[in-house]
This record gives sequence, structure tokens and C-alpha cells, in this order.
Amino acid sequence: MLKWQDPLSPQVESNLQMLASDLRANKPRGWSVVFSKNEVIARPPDRKIGKFSITVVGERFCVSFFSRQLSIWNKRKYFRVSGTTAAKVKTWMEFEIDSPVKRVSE
Repeated sequence: MLKWQDPLSPQVESNLQMLASDLRANKPRGWSVVFSKNEVIARPPDRKIGKFSITVVGERFCVSFFSRQLSIWNKRKYFRVSGTTAAKVKTWMEFEIDSPVKRVSE
């Protein structure tokens, strides 16, 4: 299992960079998308709500939401890596940010 501090494989890093680029190109107004060492971070316009962390687990992207109000990671969804993943991730994040304290896990 990949540990947080372990370097990403070239394929995983490429997939995350491509997802970050696609999300930046289509992000909703006011959102920020940042590619860091082992993840992509997406934040809504109201930074007090929380943030999304996108990592790779196996062959899928894992999108998790950290609620600042609850102070926990309270939402998670997995997406298969494909050319349409960014649109699906964006849609899910926009939908889930409307109820940031509701717990959801897939």
C-alpha cells in the first residue's frame, strides 16, 4: 500500500496532473485547484466550508471532503480513471458542497 510520503509512480503522477489540469480548465467560478506532491486539492469559493482532496487508490481516484465545521473527512467517492473523470468529479464536488456537514461514504 502506498504511504503518503512515498513518491508517486510516473503513471499515477501523470493521471493526477491531467485531472488537475482538466479541473482547472473547467472549475466553477471562485474555486481553486492545486496539484501538490501526492494529491490534487480543490477548494470552493467559501474556504471556511472545507476542501476536497483527490488521491489515487489502486486504479481509481478517491475524492474526499474535509468539513471544517465537523473537523473530519466526512465524504468520499471513488471514480474510475478515464477521459471524462474531471467532469464527473466536478459535478460531484459541486453537488456535495451544498450540504457540507452531511456524511457520505461510498
